[in-house]
Amino acid sequence: MKKITIVTINYNSSDETIDCIASLIKSSCYELMNIVVVDNASSYKQRVILQKGLSTFLDVKIIYSKLNLGFSGGNMLGYRAIETDYVFFLNNDCVVKPNSIDLLLKFMEENISVALCSPLSLNKANIPSPSFEYLPSLASKILGPAICRIFQPEDFPARKQRHINPVKVPTVTGASMFFRTSAFEAIGGMDTQIFLYCEEEDLGYRLKKANFDIYLVSDSQIFHDGGASTIRSMDIEKEFYISLFYVFSKHNSNVPSFLLKALYLLKELKRSFKDSNRFELVKLILRNAPQKDSLRFKQLERD
Repeated sequence: MKKITIVTINYNSSDETIDCIASLIKSSCYELMNIVVVDNASSYKQRVILQKGLSTFLDVKIIYSKLNLGFSGGNMLGYRAIETDYVFFLNNDCVVKPNSIDLLLKFMEENISVALCSPLSLNKANIPSPSFEYLPSLASKILGPAICRIFQPEDFPARKQRHINPVKVPTVTGASMFFRTSAFEAIGGMDTQIFLYCEEEDLGYRLKKANFDIYLVSDSQIFHDGGASTIRSMDIEKEFYISLFYVFSKHNSNVPSFLLKALYLLKELKRSFKDSNRFELVKLILRNAPQKDSLRFKQLERD
């Protein structure tokens, strides 16, 4: 019986997706896995490359979306087909070491209070990169994580430290999230209002409120290239603020939300003196980074 479903999103990066799936096929627990690829409205050429490249792999399901649903929407579309105990949301620019998923499965089976865990990310030079995130807070933005760690060590573990043993963390990077399906269901899955960025922070807030644990399992390792499907642009910069302000306001009261936005406003004002293009971000923040400015809605206007 299958125990794990892998969900990965393809958006005009079919070669990376094929490499990712090829690494999954080599996993020592491959017989326990289903694989679902969600194509997030890639170009016709990229869809052809994807279909041809995955045609040699058995039991890989491709779901084609007519719209780019973003990270949360794409993953939730893939999640509809899941009937396994665990779901591993994996970025398509990741390559998984052969025994990594086994180690995540073993950890979750032995630690039933854990809702979510993640492997250690390595870059192309085989050097570990930060594999978990802090939940955004006004204190951390003003004082910095190092000072906050003195008062709340569990909420601010050192991100650059090499953690040999599994370590409890505030939330893990969205590139590789190994969920217990029952816990994912209990918190209602991903918030599809979030198109891009800050999905893992939103999940971390909700898991914390539900008293679920999140862990980094460093024995399990993946190579993560980073950003294969996302080209930096002003629209992408705006999307970060739209998501950040939405998530922070969702989980915090009005006063901390206002002060956080004020800090980012001052930050972007300072940057705009050196780069006038960033004044677009100042104007966005002054308008409270509304959801209607998201790329999610702009593609609907084009269609």
